[in-house]
Order: sequence, then structure tokens, then C-alpha cells
Amino acid sequence: LVSRQTIQGDRQEQLGAALRCVARVETVSHGTLMICGGAKDVLLVTHIRKPDDSPAPCLKLLSTHRVPAAKGIMLRFMALAALPCPVDMGFCDADDVVVVLAGADDGLIRLLLYHVARKQWHVAADLRFHHAAILSLSLESLILPSGATCHMLASGACDGQVAMWDVSALLRQVVKTRPFDPENALFAREGSPSSLVGRGAHRRPREAEEVSDEFLVRAAPVWTALRHLNGVNGVSLLKNVWKANTAGD
Repeated sequence: LVSRQTIQGDRQEQLGAALRCVARVETVSHGTLMICGGAKDVLLVTHIRKPDDSPAPCLKLLSTHRVPAAKGIMLRFMALAALPCPVDMGFCDADDVVVVLAGADDGLIRLLLYHVARKQWHVAADLRFHHAAILSLSLESLILPSGATCHMLASGACDGQVAMWDVSALLRQVVKTRPFDPENALFAREGSPSSLVGRGAHRRPREAEEVSDEFLVRAAPVWTALRHLNGVNGVSLLKNVWKANTAGD
């Protein structure tokens, strides 16, 4: 155990949300980030920094986010995957943006964009297929026969089904909505800053606001299969190989 610390004091206790899943992403501009999800539809973004004078890393909570859901219903995030925003797709401030895929207990996988410098989130796309809670996600960069790199996501859920998603193709649709573009009035209005950082010591995150569907991209899987009689507790894409391992039942 290298480090054991509560993120920013007792902020997790303030949230009162049990953590269920964690994803780590390496960025060029902001170093290592850790995305955490769990109950009460809250996502945490934490910066991991290793000081030169200490063997233990320092954790700093950057932001929280409550993903809008149906009124009166709180999501429980069950699985997470993340990657740096591809710089060759034309995203505004691509070096500052992280792509987060969050699977929840409502059977939906949400593609979110997090702007690290602005501490802003955008719910960019819904990945709809599963009919029960998402249990596992696996994100890998696969090499196409043409030599190009394709980001693929595999998902498993309580319905026993496994699905594959083309994240690269999805991001090419998302970039057309111009997320985080200062000239895009919609995102200037919707991009909500952190609801916790900088607020009073005993404040709770504010209620999630409704997000307009005008620029919300809908996505379907590129491949599906019923592989298990019960939940798919684990799924793993093999790097640079078009194969996936699953475990369940």
C-alpha cells in the first residue's frame, strides 16, 4: 500500500455515495487522472500527482458531476472506461478533454466529455442496447487492416449479452456538435462547472439539470451476442486482436 488518503478531506463522506468503479487515464497536458463512479449518479475526477520528495502520490479532487436521469431516479454507475480525446478529430481544446464511458444500472452507457482546464462536463452520447444494469466495460485501441487505429468498447450486462461499440465512429459524430466551442452558444449555456469544488464544507452537489437532446448523439452496437445465462461480470478486449474474453453466470 503506497498511499491511503481521503480525497480532499472528507468530501467523499459529504457526497455519501459508495464507489463502485474506477478508470485511470493518462493525459499529455494534465498527467494521470482517476475517474470514480458509484451511487447517487455522481462521477468524481481526481488528479494523481507523485511529488519528487515523497514516494506516495498526492490525490486532488478536481470535479464531481451528477448525470441527468429521469426525475426522482438516481443512477448507480457500475463500470467505467476512459481515454484521452483524440487530437486528430478536430475537437476544441482536445488536449484538455477526456472521454469517459460510464455504464449504469439503467442499462445505458453514456459517453461524456470532461474538460479538465474548465472543470466542465458534457453528456455527448447515449449507447443503447442492454436491457439491464451494465456490469463491465473494456476499452482498447485495435489496429484495422488499413493500419488505422480504432477505439473499440466491449460491454457486458445483467441481461447476459455482450456488445461491441465503435467509439471512434461515435466521436466523429460527436465532434460535429462542437462541444466546448466558445462560439457554440448551446455549450456555453449547458457546460456546468463542478458542483462541489469551491462550495461550502457541508454543501451537497446541486441537483442534476436536464440536458437538451438537441445535440445528444444516439449510438447502436456494431456487434452483439447472448453469451451468458446470467450477468456478464467481466469482459476484456485483447489488445490489437479482434477477440474478447467474457466471464459470468
